[in-house]
Amino acid sequence: MPQHMEIGSQLKSGGQHRGYDLITSDVSNGSVIKSKDIPKQRIKEHIKIAVDEHLHWRKNDIKSSVALCPLTERPLQHDWTLYCIKSRPQHHIRAAIGIILVKMSKLTLPIIPSRHRALVLHSTRDPYDMSVVETETPKAEMGSAVVRVLAAAVLTYANRVYSGRKPYLYPKSFVPGSSAVGRVVDVGQDATKLKPEQLIYFDTYVQGRDDTTALFLHGLSGGFTPGSNKLMETVWRDSTYAEYAKLPLENCFPLDEARLLGSPAEGGLGYSFSDLVYLFTISIPFGGLRDVDVKAGEKVVISPATGAFGSAAVFSALAMGARVVAMSRTLSSLEPLKQLGFGDRIQFVQNTGDVETDVKELTKDGPADVFFDISPGAAIKSTHFKSCIQSLRRGGRVSLMGAHQELTLPTQFIMLYDITIKGKWMYTKEDMRVMINLVETGYLKLGEVGGIKTVGTFPLEEFDAAFDAASKMRGSGLQVVIVP
Repeated sequence: MPQHMEIGSQLKSGGQHRGYDLITSDVSNGSVIKSKDIPKQRIKEHIKIAVDEHLHWRKNDIKSSVALCPLTERPLQHDWTLYCIKSRPQHHIRAAIGIILVKMSKLTLPIIPSRHRALVLHSTRDPYDMSVVETETPKAEMGSAVVRVLAAAVLTYANRVYSGRKPYLYPKSFVPGSSAVGRVVDVGQDATKLKPEQLIYFDTYVQGRDDTTALFLHGLSGGFTPGSNKLMETVWRDSTYAEYAKLPLENCFPLDEARLLGSPAEGGLGYSFSDLVYLFTISIPFGGLRDVDVKAGEKVVISPATGAFGSAAVFSALAMGARVVAMSRTLSSLEPLKQLGFGDRIQFVQNTGDVETDVKELTKDGPADVFFDISPGAAIKSTHFKSCIQSLRRGGRVSLMGAHQELTLPTQFIMLYDITIKGKWMYTKEDMRVMINLVETGYLKLGEVGGIKTVGTFPLEEFDAAFDAASKMRGSGLQVVIVP
């Protein structure tokens, strides 16, 4: 029996190629009708779950087929619908090759298996001490939601973190992960908005509920305080590199599925799950730019404007309505940004290393309002800090989000020109809501239309290849995704 079939493909049987249709069979009366109003992507999701869970069925008579719940091994109640994919050989109807169980009303109760697959980091070593294991599926508790993970982000430095080459504090063993797109399958009793079957974006930046200084990155780092360490080591230990994950309710943001995934011909944006994962990359500079109150029409200097987060800062500032000056050591690295179609709303400047020359170029059409930096630690001696700050108007603002221990800044200029400098780590919940709204309304574009490319999509078993691909990304608007 085939293990996985794709909707619309052909099944070869007995030397004949025959198509197959999605049909529904009401368990209560055995009636069979064709289903036309279920989105194809939803059908595919449920097919995979059904095949993975080895749901039982009686094969010779479709009308008398009885599906058994994978958890209780008892027949399902009369209000369930059995979705079958049927082959059509020349002389007789053969057995269904896949079964998907969903509630008849609005597909509101998804299947929750008793066990699932998860990528577990057993210890920190180089090469990785990680493997995919089968383990008990997490259960929803107060303050949490259980989510079927559809696609999860991969950091550019994940290879160094999980091998121990970049020391981060995290428990051992645990399920690593990052921000992700998923579908809610269950919620705690205190949930007032989230419901099963909702498509959500999970934000990896977790904050303590009774202590807002307890901050950590789910699946990556235990943060900086005993409180944040406790949260990661106990209730939020396991993250999204798994088929299912238990996540904080407040970190699950509902998405407008029809708008984001729907066909452009029907008013949708036509994005994929992987496209939506880029919300993770863009959220970080988005938070820094909102922290210095970037307004429509303002001039924002972004340097460096390449790389994962620098280019995401460009996308963010443009979506906010700002004019952007994108700066880099090489103009050729800015070429992908030139294809975005924003005309004179974006300018390109080379960082020559000569402060006077660069200030003159940055201010040739007037001083800037904001300077945003999210450069790596290796840029600590770069001249762009001085040239970009000195390109600001009186009362200008600076957002520093880079990985620097110490910096030498033009303090006299900062004092004389009333420059405000703010450091920012990550973002706020309100930043997330504003960002998602910009995406859903079409102002912040994702996918190919937004200049963003997913360079690799990997299953859990190929985590090492995913980490390697992410570490080798060079350029603007690139991402790697893990699909459990």
